[in-house]
Amino acid sequence: MKTKRRKKKKRARLQPRFFIIIFIALIAGGIFQQIEIRNQDDTMTNFHGWLANEVEEYISRRENMAVIWEFEYSDTIEPTRIMGQSIQPGRIIGNEAVVVSVTVSRGQEVLE
Repeated sequence: MKTKRRKKKKRARLQPRFFIIIFIALIAGGIFQQIEIRNQDDTMTNFHGWLANEVEEYISRRENMAVIWEFEYSDTIEPTRIMGQSIQPGRIIGNEAVVVSVTVSRGQEVLE
């Protein structure tokens, strides 16, 4: 009489080098993310379309930035939205003191 033997399934074992590779990849990803954030802080942000209070909050967190507010009427842009700025977005500003003029929409002009 033959007895049936169950075949044991082999478990796939993960080698220690697999975990080392994953660990190194996570560290590299974190480093690249920090470099990207640092590079973004060194360039001028594009404020076009932002609300005026969002720009004010953003600038209040930056010690080296100040803002001059200019207001214009616009038929196409909603009130309190940013229409333009004096420093081009993406320009490298570094840690130098910066004063940016921001143009805010007043909405449509109302004639009396």
